[in-house]
Amino acid sequence: MDLTESEAVMEAAILAASAALIGATIAAWVTLRTERSRRAAEREAEERRIRAAGDAEELKLLRDRTAQVFHQLFAIQHEMEWITWHALHHPETVDGAMVRAYESAVHAAYPKALGAMALVAAMDRELYKGLKADLDDVYSLDATIANAALSVPSPGAVLTLSELNVPARNVYEILPIKMADAMQSAEVRTRRDRDS
Repeated sequence: MDLTESEAVMEAAILAASAALIGATIAAWVTLRTERSRRAAEREAEERRIRAAGDAEELKLLRDRTAQVFHQLFAIQHEMEWITWHALHHPETVDGAMVRAYESAVHAAYPKALGAMALVAAMDRELYKGLKADLDDVYSLDATIANAALSVPSPGAVLTLSELNVPARNVYEILPIKMADAMQSAEVRTRRDRDS
């Protein structure tokens, strides 16, 4: 069947319109897919930025709590070194009042250290385990000093306290390193958690 010239023109126009419609549909589909991909990439980038900001805030909080633990450990260490230093260098000054002051200061520091430890444990169990070992070491030396102090003013008790000055001083030497290690450990673990 042969088409008339006007029918052929109309069929060509319909084919051209159909082709234009199909082309426009494909272009719209490509535009929508591109826009959807762009939005997904923007959303992922924003989520990463929010996660990174949250990680930074969490690390800051974890480091603050860790610093609080060490602040109290240093306070306890100072009291241990102070009473043992007096026992070593000025044994006549070690008396019941000094022992009570020691016990009071140490007793005030432990709950603060334990509270900060609980917050660290809630955030990072591995870091908590390391801090607990440090606290246990300090607590063990404190228990030895406190037991010796129970017998003050006896010369034997003061002599025992004087012999504990070096271990108390050693705690002073090691705590800054332990603190630096704990801070670095927290940062490495936070970065590793973020990257995984």
